[in-house]
Amino acid sequence: MPKITINENQFHYVRSGEGPPVVLLHGFTGSVQTWKNLQDVLEKKFEIISIDMIGHGLTDSPSQIDRYKMISNASDLVSLLNQLGHSKAFWLGYSMGARSALQIANQFPSNVCGLILEGVSPGLIDKTERTLRINSDEKLADEIELFGIEKFVDYWESIPLWQTQDRLPKDVKANLRAQRLQNDPVGLANSLRGMGTGAQEPINDLSVIKMPVLFVCGSRDKKFCDIARRLLVELDHGEINIIDDAGHAVHLECPDEFSELVLKFLEQNY
Repeated sequence: MPKITINENQFHYVRSGEGPPVVLLHGFTGSVQTWKNLQDVLEKKFEIISIDMIGHGLTDSPSQIDRYKMISNASDLVSLLNQLGHSKAFWLGYSMGARSALQIANQFPSNVCGLILEGVSPGLIDKTERTLRINSDEKLADEIELFGIEKFVDYWESIPLWQTQDRLPKDVKANLRAQRLQNDPVGLANSLRGMGTGAQEPINDLSVIKMPVLFVCGSRDKKFCDIARRLLVELDHGEINIIDDAGHAVHLECPDEFSELVLKFLEQNY
């Protein structure tokens, strides 16, 4: 399994294809396995670099919370890209991965050719809402460490955000659960503490983001569609695609349509 050491932590990645580089960043509880279908489509025209985020998959799960901070996370991911021989790439992220990609574009705009953001948030601006989320995530992190990964996954699969996934084929749901269970409880707990939506410093100014941006969301994921519409107003080169009758994980619920949108955007902008 290929790994690169960044700041004393090993990051696992999968690399395939040839062409302009595209980095794929999964969501919380995910791994490089999230992007298997998409990678098979894109690698025919692009070099695909799929990364296990810190605390996930086969990447290290350090005990130091600072290693999970979104600013540190962005720096690590750009360093990984540089070690693979690229100064710039397209960055595609889902949920936590989308927040990470947005942070990279804000923090390191010269390393970004374009953004594809699925279910993105710039963080919580309201201080009261942010404090409540931090406290909630800390409680959940403690429970992950106390009760273990299987009980946490049982809970995670029951939250309302995933209701639209009840329609998925049994084998898809089984594979998703198996992938989640492979994660390290320490990594998931510290990920919540370090780069959860509450822990992340909100991105209030998108003025440095001059590159093309594609927002993707499901019509049944109203909260994140509203966020995408609000962010779109602040960008010079943005577009949004809302997938009918899909929820938060469009790439999982409508994989062919998602892949087609991504491929079209990349072909138009590289």
